Amino acid sequence: MTETDVLAPLRSELLSRAGVVHGVTHRTSSMPLGGDVSYVSGASDTSAVAANRDRWSERLGTTGERWVCAQQVHGVSYSVTGEADAGRGARSFEDAIPDTDILMSQTPGLALTVFCADCTPVLLWDPVRRAATAVHAGWRGTVKNAAGAAVSGMRHEFGSEPSDLVAFIGPSIGPCCYEVGGEVFDFWRAGGLDPEDEAVNQRDGRSHFDLWTANRLALLNAGVPSENIEVAGQCTMCHPDRWFSHRASKGSAGRFAALIVVPPATPRQA
Repeated sequence: MTETDVLAPLRSELLSRAGVVHGVTHRTSSMPLGGDVSYVSGASDTSAVAANRDRWSERLGTTGERWVCAQQVHGVSYSVTGEADAGRGARSFEDAIPDTDILMSQTPGLALTVFCADCTPVLLWDPVRRAATAVHAGWRGTVKNAAGAAVSGMRHEFGSEPSDLVAFIGPSIGPCCYEVGGEVFDFWRAGGLDPEDEAVNQRDGRSHFDLWTANRLALLNAGVPSENIEVAGQCTMCHPDRWFSHRASKGSAGRFAALIVVPPATPRQA
């Protein structure tokens, strides 16, 4: 396998078809720190993290100086970002947008970026309003309906119609591995998004939460058509050689990034 293959980010067929620059980085032995792109998990060598971001940016078709990052808190607050936010969190954690798990923009060239290591990244694109959103949704964000909050935010801020949106649910810990306590199901059921318990798996006396199905249900409930939702279906814990996994590493994992970039407007669209 060539280095280009090794460093090929995961991409969505739906978003690629829409012509949107996007992708999910992954773990790789061809980079320092295994390709870690987080200044939190990679705090011992921030220069290596910055270099990793630059190398991934080359593969993704963007630049590290255009990354917009947040100080994620497992919530549902969103931030509308513009040109003045270009580079926030790109070179240090301290200047990332605080207390935010949803980044959205209509500004061409901004690389909206979230970081995960078992949590679920959700990327959204509105081809009509030309708006993009990146969502960080762990179990806390998922049961709080972060994906639905992102759709509502895009509608409020940009006038997006949910029926126009294209969504990609990226790699995370899968229903095969995500064993949780009963309180997680209590929180999830309280939201009323899953009356049939589709995201609730009980087997062999153990409880497993399906983050992929839960976020898909949240998007459907918000009005995104089923045919516009793509699920990567890759479990981070099953494949710790490719993905950083908090559980697989017992809390010492790096982070991969999921990002989406608003394309430049064509002359007709400008």
